[in-house]
Amino acid sequence: KAPQPFSKITGTIESSLTTKPLPTMLWLILPALAHVLFAAHLLFHGAALWVVALPVAALVLAFVPVRYMNRLQQLCLLGYACEWAYSTYELVARRILEGRSYHPALEIMAGVTLFTLLTALVFYRPKLLAYYRCPGQS
Repeated sequence: KAPQPFSKITGTIESSLTTKPLPTMLWLILPALAHVLFAAHLLFHGAALWVVALPVAALVLAFVPVRYMNRLQQLCLLGYACEWAYSTYELVARRILEGRSYHPALEIMAGVTLFTLLTALVFYRPKLLAYYRCPGQS
């Protein structure tokens, strides 16, 4: 066989990258990361191990295809985002009182809060709604 021209090879690669969506379960990496981040946050602040086990349990439950599990996950992520926002407020207030720069802390913590909130939107994907057997969804 004669070798294919380079443009034909790259066209095949580009078309395969742009036309295939991510597999359904791969979207659950984002909530898994949010659960792990929150568990690390709790450990950093000295929470008891049984408290840290709650986000880990929520992480495990994210892979159980039960009706309304997606809403439970969204509720957990909303609670995490509220805690991230409160921690951001405390950290920035403390740094202002100490006369230290608060911009890096504000930007990082606001990014984590926004990431956690946006991660909750993953559960509105139609294939994930079907995976969790939500009523009225295909």
